[in-house]
Amino acid sequence: MKRFYFVITETKPTRTYGGARQKAQIYTIKKGRLVYCCGADWHTSAMRGPVHEVFQSLMANKFIPKKYEKSSVCAWRGAGYFAGPVCEKYSIEEMPQF
Repeated sequence: MKRFYFVITETKPTRTYGGARQKAQIYTIKKGRLVYCCGADWHTSAMRGPVHEVFQSLMANKFIPKKYEKSSVCAWRGAGYFAGPVCEKYSIEEMPQF
């Protein structure tokens, strides 16, 4: 299983829709070391959730194949969520910010 970790590095309040703009850095472990993969950013008033937004960024940067985008489709959930068969091959976890 390939594991990815992310840290929300910045939260900036915005005046529109009462939300905030958040940025995250995404990492993986290679040879026992934490290695930077890519970044992600989203607006909190229109988002699926941090894990799902990180999942979208990993697919956009080709760390996860695009074929898993529709793996979450079911009767009550659409495409683009980190759920379904993709969870058997990949793990995305949030690390606490110190």
